[in-house]
Amino acid sequence: MATSVQPRKKHKKTQNGLYKDLFTRLQLVNTFEDYSSQLNDVSSSLIDSYLPRVLGSCTLAWRLPKNPLDVKAYRDCIISPGDPPYFNPPPLPSCLPSNSRNSRIVRPIHSSLLPLLMTAHQAGVDVQQYNVVSERNSFRKLAMNNEDFVITVVLFDSTLFLRRYANYRAINKNDPGYRFEEMCTTTMYNLEGDYHQLIEGQIGDLRILMLGETDAIRRGNGESIELKCHRPNPSKSLQHDWWSQAFLSE
Repeated sequence: MATSVQPRKKHKKTQNGLYKDLFTRLQLVNTFEDYSSQLNDVSSSLIDSYLPRVLGSCTLAWRLPKNPLDVKAYRDCIISPGDPPYFNPPPLPSCLPSNSRNSRIVRPIHSSLLPLLMTAHQAGVDVQQYNVVSERNSFRKLAMNNEDFVITVVLFDSTLFLRRYANYRAINKNDPGYRFEEMCTTTMYNLEGDYHQLIEGQIGDLRILMLGETDAIRRGNGESIELKCHRPNPSKSLQHDWWSQAFLSE
């Protein structure tokens, strides 16, 4: 009797763009649980002294280059200063905007710090005057500490650069959250991208410089606003993430 030989299935060698054998060399240093005694000595002054300040802004296109080091390509998809989405409360009752075509946007595997560096250069900010330079998402992951994530760490002179590897590849602009933001904001130029602010702050003895997406700006005082679509019974983890996102902004 003849038998057929099934081809051997190839196992994926990478995870989030990194070789899997890298993870076998990692060592867990410490784990903090919610309300653990390890956190009892954390002073409230760490929060009170944060004092964020906006130094610049940019609008970053939704469709980004695959190469995180391609300076020319990133220059073509960033505008600094950015086009702020002003908060415009819709009349009630209102319905979410209708679905749009071609709403699925594929993001590159590797994020890039070039938008942060370009925005800082445009605003005349010297990044080497800071202890930590990062996207806000990296700080949120570190603050939440409730899932596996990968962050590249590079020390250049006395400045630590953090770059997170995203675990998602696509964004659906027809998601109710995005459509809710669209309903509550208005922009001057209607650029196809997201608005980000360059923010400095102080965490303990460390000077922090980060770039974070901002949903809306209040006219008049320039206050940053985080827009969240209502969810029934959001989890504690989600509420904590919302708080950290708003806290790290201005």
